Amino acid sequence: MEIVVLLAVAAGSGGHILPAITLAYEWKQEQANRRVVFITGNSALEHRIMKQPTAVDHALHLPLAKISLRRWYRLPLFCIQLAHLFLKSLFALWEHKPQRIISTGGIHAIPVCFAAWIMRIPIDVYELNVLPGKAVQILKYFATRLFCVFKETQSYLPKSTLISYPIRHEIKQAHIPLTDLLASINQQHREQPLWLPFEIQRKTIFILGGSQGSQLLNKLIKAFLAEHETFRQRIQVIHQTGAFEEMDWQHFYKHQQIPALTFSYDPLITRYYQCADLLICRAGAGTLFEIAYLQRPCIVIPLLAHTTDHQLYNARAMAEYHPTLFTVITQKEVAIHPEVLFKKIKSILAF
Repeated sequence: MEIVVLLAVAAGSGGHILPAITLAYEWKQEQANRRVVFITGNSALEHRIMKQPTAVDHALHLPLAKISLRRWYRLPLFCIQLAHLFLKSLFALWEHKPQRIISTGGIHAIPVCFAAWIMRIPIDVYELNVLPGKAVQILKYFATRLFCVFKETQSYLPKSTLISYPIRHEIKQAHIPLTDLLASINQQHREQPLWLPFEIQRKTIFILGGSQGSQLLNKLIKAFLAEHETFRQRIQVIHQTGAFEEMDWQHFYKHQQIPALTFSYDPLITRYYQCADLLICRAGAGTLFEIAYLQRPCIVIPLLAHTTDHQLYNARAMAEYHPTLFTVITQKEVAIHPEVLFKKIKSILAF
């Protein structure tokens, strides 16, 4: 039987990479003779994701310097790496001979898709946010097909087709009783010296800030616990603290006598969604759609970046789709009046 190859390209964040892996997994499940080649970046996160069991048969990690007005001095390196990535893409396409390219955006996708366009290989581009990213704005000229997951996106990409967000298959299979989930977490971490066991009678708050958006959420949860000491005996916390956090959060929670699980990245994150009585998160599209799929109440604080406010559009659209699940509080509002967040936490948890 002839092997059929799909080449996927996504880099920079889990928000780009994980849905691309899911799309590749779904495509691969249709026939036994299919294999997936994946082009991504060279960061520690990208290597960590690719080391997990996935549908990917072969991964290429290619570096590409981040470029901005503040990092103008890296422009020569960026141009050299961009040209290298284009040449490596041509070689990969010639070597693996994929029948189709898929991409969820990101700067890595531009030279790869340009190489595929030159070689007349069909290209599927997926925009997963309401506002199309800069890469997708370029890729739309090379794309054979365009797909989006928010209906609002079609006003920016009129030729795109509306589809369902590619929910990870482990999320779709997540139907484990809460008692078993908590027992599994306790079993896995019980040997850690700072571990306090999770309890079924406590309310579980899951704080999910991602790699870039965790610092404000970290500050807010610390302030919340300082102002509401009586809640410490009634809650337990699952906390993605972010890759750049230096504080020892596990020690902090132990000092407060709050059962807590802290991490910067965890491939088993899907089971934590099921434990949560409340999620506090940023507005990455994947996070929002997975929370909606599992029907968990959520407070969304969209990340406000220097270059884009796309998360705000994501959050507002999702709150319109699911008004009983999602509460949106802007980053500016919560920075000035954190009590707005604190009141909403108490209201959702019925404290």
